[in-house]
Amino acid sequence: MFFDIADIIKRTNPKVIFLENVDNLVTHDIGKTFKKIIEVLVNDLDYSIIGVSKNNKGEIIYNPKDFIRNSKDFGVPQKRQLKGFYLRKYQHF
Repeated sequence: MFFDIADIIKRTNPKVIFLENVDNLVTHDIGKTFKKIIEVLVNDLDYSIIGVSKNNKGEIIYNPKDFIRNSKDFGVPQKRQLKGFYLRKYQHF
């Protein structure tokens, strides 16, 4: 399903995207699924993701725990874990 979403992103080229995560995506297949999604979004589709950077070797680095938030921390009157990606299209000048 993610690759269908990636195809839509590629064709529509939006400036900003929010993708909501599903339970256990961060840990699915020992983190390989999540890593692949991050790689496609950053390397193939040229998006920056809040919480993701590259080291001096160009390798993607991130802390999976940074992608799990709680709605109560955003003023919402409920306690619910939110798992999501906040993406912004790189600006090339």
